[in-house]
Amino acid sequence: MKGMKLTSGVKFLFAILNKGKATERAANMNRNFKFRSNTLVGNLNRIALILVLFMSASAFRCGLGGDGVEPPQVNIENARASRDPVTDLPVVTVDYTVKYPNDVYTQTMPAPPGLTCSMEQGQFTRTRTFNGNSVRVTGTTGKIQKGQATITVPESGRGIGGEFSITCTLTTIDNKTLNTSNTISVDVPQPTENSGNVLQLQGPPEVKENYTTNGNSGVCTFTHTATTIKVNCVSTENILDVSWTFKGVPQYIKQGEKVTIEITGEASKRDIATNFLRSSAEVATTAMHQISGDTVSIGDLETGWTPRATTTFVFEVDPNASEATISLSGYGHFAVYRYKKRE
Repeated sequence: MKGMKLTSGVKFLFAILNKGKATERAANMNRNFKFRSNTLVGNLNRIALILVLFMSASAFRCGLGGDGVEPPQVNIENARASRDPVTDLPVVTVDYTVKYPNDVYTQTMPAPPGLTCSMEQGQFTRTRTFNGNSVRVTGTTGKIQKGQATITVPESGRGIGGEFSITCTLTTIDNKTLNTSNTISVDVPQPTENSGNVLQLQGPPEVKENYTTNGNSGVCTFTHTATTIKVNCVSTENILDVSWTFKGVPQYIKQGEKVTIEITGEASKRDIATNFLRSSAEVATTAMHQISGDTVSIGDLETGWTPRATTTFVFEVDPNASEATISLSGYGHFAVYRYKKRE
């Protein structure tokens, strides 16, 4: 009996111990579950972050034209060759199209890509190549963009002619090639007779800053463009202010051809009691024959007050001239342009 009771007590004790272990195992399982859940969530977050970074990098590479991204499409639609009517140098005009792969392609770049077209002709001993200026192809669109590029041949290529191949290349600002166009042919006209007989302007004109006209002194300032010079003269004696504009002043003069220069003058009278104050202008030349034109005057003339007047001078260049000058004058020169034949 005592043994049986002892056995029952032991069983009871083991039951209690087993219950405690079961509870501990359940707690451990719960902790393991929570740990594994937290670990799974953390891993998922890491995977999501990696995916975001990967997609961002992929998008960035797409914008830069990375591997696997379609490059821009560059195509030459047409090309025309001619010679400049004044210098007789060859000029090639290229009609091109550029299509970027997407709307954000250029937005990731520090500057828009540049398109440069070149013309090439194979010869017996060498290949002649002339490059045009780079044209920036801007835009934030994947649609086709059209434009024109120009190849202006320098003086060293004056004598070229015949068939040339034209190709255009699209590059980044650091000269990385994005794509190259198709190649087409163009026929460059041969140089005309006496093509080299051109007088070229030698630097800026020599200008005269002060003037005296019929007792009225003043200070002149000059404004220049490619073919126009404007002279504004302010009277130092508060009598007569004048402004002269000479249009058509050439940068090049071809021997045997005509030069036309238009003069327009405007006067502003300060002292209305003063009469017969005037300013006059004309064009004088060397190595040129004057065909038409006469001195033009503004201000207080014998015929009355003339605030504005216009006239035109036409000259023919000496066909044998190697140097020439054009002087824009007004009681002493305003400006002198000097020309010299190309070597």
